[in-house]
Amino acid sequence: MINAPFDVALQIGEGKETEIAFLFWQDGFIVFPGCKNHRYDFGIYKNHIDLIEIKDEDNYSDSGNICIEVYQGKSVRKPSGIEVSESTVSVHTLNDKVVFYKTQKMRLWLRRYRVKKCKGGHKGIYTLRDFEKADNGNGGYIIPIKHVTNCYWFCHCEKEKMPSHKMFSKVFL
Repeated sequence: MINAPFDVALQIGEGKETEIAFLFWQDGFIVFPGCKNHRYDFGIYKNHIDLIEIKDEDNYSDSGNICIEVYQGKSVRKPSGIEVSESTVSVHTLNDKVVFYKTQKMRLWLRRYRVKKCKGGHKGIYTLRDFEKADNGNGGYIIPIKHVTNCYWFCHCEKEKMPSHKMFSKVFL
């Protein structure tokens, strides 16, 4: 998301939510509004229900990474992002492409591979960090897309192809 005043960033984010919801609607899904507590953005139904969370990363689409937010706050860190999301699927927009994954699977994957203090030093790959351009002290992990492309619960594809992916066509664990 662009580093913009909150009201502008909110408008951009809501526009992305509408754009992705429309793609599902065009593909025959029933689309229903999300709850306004920021736990998910909207829901879809065809063969089963999925709750969708949208993250706008268009400005970073050439980086080869996605940002996974896990906390918010400059002095006191409160859980946020993936740690509090009730979504079943998270979608990161990358201009004409998207990355999407099963939210709970990513949570578990991050817990396995994040850097942790342990006897004899540190263990893990990904280090928790503050997001430099965030205005409210958000932070989390920056994950190279290529590190998760082989996970069955993760997909990187053209935006228009997302609704027809097998993740949405049947119960996908």
